[in-house]
Amino acid sequence: MQNAKRERFSYLSDKAAKQTATPHEMAEYHLLIDEWGQYRDHNVFDDFFLRTKQDSSNDK
Repeated sequence: MQNAKRERFSYLSDKAAKQTATPHEMAEYHLLIDEWGQYRDHNVFDDFFLRTKQDSSNDK
């Protein structure tokens, strides 16, 4: 996610948490969440969390 979008996402996240976001801002917030989800493939921690989840499942 580009820096400007990351800053906008942060701003909208704050407004959403404080419940002061307009319906238009909430729609934009959800679009950015969806876009951020597409970048999840590039998250270096995905493999770590997947292994941790699998390890804990195997322990049961």
